[in-house]
Amino acid sequence: EPGLGYDLGMVQQLYDLHELGPGGGELTLDGVWNWQYSDGLDFDLGVLNREAGHYFIQLDAAGTGLMAIPEPGTWILLLWTLACGLLLRRRHDR
Repeated sequence: EPGLGYDLGMVQQLYDLHELGPGGGELTLDGVWNWQYSDGLDFDLGVLNREAGHYFIQLDAAGTGLMAIPEPGTWILLLWTLACGLLLRRRHDR
């Protein structure tokens, strides 16, 4: 799977977020993925993984790292687009 296209500065922000630990907040770098601290991970270190619609990256041997979930605004835009498409199709089919 292709990467997220983050530059070095963005990756540094992810490392900084991880260093803040639990309760360190959230970070959105691209307007789509909302990153937050996570623990209990069991992936290869430093490898971007996608599972169940989320991205994960384990950053230490203790199983901590970051998890990314889609920004809520992304879902709202997607649902709005689908609803409009369905309405237009229904009108066209009449």
